[in-house]
Amino acid sequence: MNKISYEERKAIYMAAIEKYGVVHQLNKFDEELGEFLTEWGRMRNGEGDRKKFADELADLTIMLEQLRLIFGVNDDVCARMDYKVLRLQSRLGGVQE
Repeated sequence: MNKISYEERKAIYMAAIEKYGVVHQLNKFDEELGEFLTEWGRMRNGEGDRKKFADELADLTIMLEQLRLIFGVNDDVCARMDYKVLRLQSRLGGVQE
């Protein structure tokens, strides 16, 4: 589905963090979160645009991935996601692929 691998994205993220600095990228996260929340509100009200929503969700996801690297919690987040998805699967009665 993705045209570039996570390792390629990670290299780009690290280059952005190095070029712009941690503080700038943290501020960028705040900006992207705000833009996402605005578009989310429009979607919930039935006034949103799917493409704009997808764009804002993509921007937010990119910044979330950078936060995981900035704070050194990427492996922890992956482990917790695995745990929580498996817990959800169990709660749903063991949904299969």
